[in-house]
Amino acid sequence: MDAFVASSKLCIGQQKQVKLCRSSSIRMSVRDEQSSERLMSELTRLHTGLATMAIMGTPFGALAGEAAADESVLKTLFKTKVLALAHPLAMWGAVGYAGYVFYLGSQARTLRTTADQEVKKDLAKKKPGQKHFVLSAWLLAATTFFTFEGMANTYTRTGKLFPGPHLYAGLGIVSILAFMTALVPAMQKNQLWARNTHFTLAVGALGLFGWQAKTGMDIVGKLLGFK
Repeated sequence: MDAFVASSKLCIGQQKQVKLCRSSSIRMSVRDEQSSERLMSELTRLHTGLATMAIMGTPFGALAGEAAADESVLKTLFKTKVLALAHPLAMWGAVGYAGYVFYLGSQARTLRTTADQEVKKDLAKKKPGQKHFVLSAWLLAATTFFTFEGMANTYTRTGKLFPGPHLYAGLGIVSILAFMTALVPAMQKNQLWARNTHFTLAVGALGLFGWQAKTGMDIVGKLLGFK
């Protein structure tokens, strides 16, 4: 009986030792895994640092530094009231300019469709169609430039854009003007659908110009501290 008890105690002791060994093995495995992760993290940081140093020592690094400096200069310039107001002033000018271009287009439409020979003769002397063609090309160029200049200005100063009526109106104007320009070849072939579509889009663009001017004034008021 004593021998049996002793044997049982021996077996229990051996089982405890096995459990302890397994527990130690698990802890060692976890520690090894954590150590490996720390080592990999340190190696990754070292590799990144060396790569950055290597790049900065190349022409690409110099270009990156110049780009950062240029961005800082641009941010400083765009924060001045002169450049901050360049966009709204230009777009207000574009509203009046767009109105005049629309007027010329309407005159050219009247010249083409009127049955009154006296009116037709008088309008032919003014050549509204040719003037409309030239000035509308400059309207497209100026509007596109100052739309994206305004977006660049806002993003450079604040680090983000502000989706809203003003931004959507500006992008809508540029899109409409581009589509109107695409209709010109068909209009030159006297395609009536193209002329009517062009005129309808012109009315829409003029409305968006007015809406953009109104919403832009709200932004200018905030910029100048009036609101």
